[in-house]
Amino acid sequence: MRTSSQRLLVYLAVLASSGCAGRGVAHVANDESRPHTSWEIRSGSEGETDFICGSARPGKPCVLETMTGKSPTLATVQLFVHAAAQRTSYVGFMRASFFEGEVDGKLGEVNVTVNPGSQPVATTVIGRVTSKPGSYTLTISVDAAQAGGASPVHISDEVPVVVR
Repeated sequence: MRTSSQRLLVYLAVLASSGCAGRGVAHVANDESRPHTSWEIRSGSEGETDFICGSARPGKPCVLETMTGKSPTLATVQLFVHAAAQRTSYVGFMRASFFEGEVDGKLGEVNVTVNPGSQPVATTVIGRVTSKPGSYTLTISVDAAQAGGASPVHISDEVPVVVR
């Protein structure tokens, strides 16, 4: 049976990932006409989150705290899939190994089609940061297929995350 806080986290994750990402999603792509993704990690609570790291600022290290004051740190990971010159279907996942109680990491699945000119679409995972300091990873693995295109484009990233 889930606790009320677990239900709230699941509800928030579903709510946040059910729609398109809002305006101002920063991303950098060498070629905006091709399939591409961006990501970010934020920490904080209920609407008041701080940017920790992301693809828009590649030199900024990803460092999360185990606790914020007397409370465990809540983190949000968002993976954005972006419009390209042609309709693009993205299928894959992101896995965050730094969440409390997750053996292999918390998984966010991606299965969406984005039309040209559309806003980015987000997949969101929310959870408590592990209480065990150490080195962790955000893994991104997505295949992007376009109608009439050659074989799908594989987009992957292994992002080091430090919990202290």
